[in-house]
Amino acid sequence: MDEHHAIGDHPTDSSGSASHVTSFDPHTDSVVEEVIMAMATLMDVEPTELDVLSQTLDPDALDALFRPRTDGTHPESDTQARFAYGDHIVDIKSEGVISIQPAVTDD
Repeated sequence: MDEHHAIGDHPTDSSGSASHVTSFDPHTDSVVEEVIMAMATLMDVEPTELDVLSQTLDPDALDALFRPRTDGTHPESDTQARFAYGDHIVDIKSEGVISIQPAVTDD
């Protein structure tokens, strides 16, 4: 995993939850590791304190969506993934952007 590049934290919303946007190199970085690091940064905890990502989705499948193919080609430029992780929604774009937002709940 290369250096983690935070684009920015955003102010907290009315529920007190913050959002976070970060970049990664989809050609060399593990998107799973980057999601975990981004979530840990947002939550201000160690990565080992987070819920296990594999309880939410298949980490190997997520990495496979964004990693270069065995023939050296790269995923389509418009590949995206969105999933719930804890109390947040994670959006990943193939150009190397991870955005984490608080999940909207109906109260």
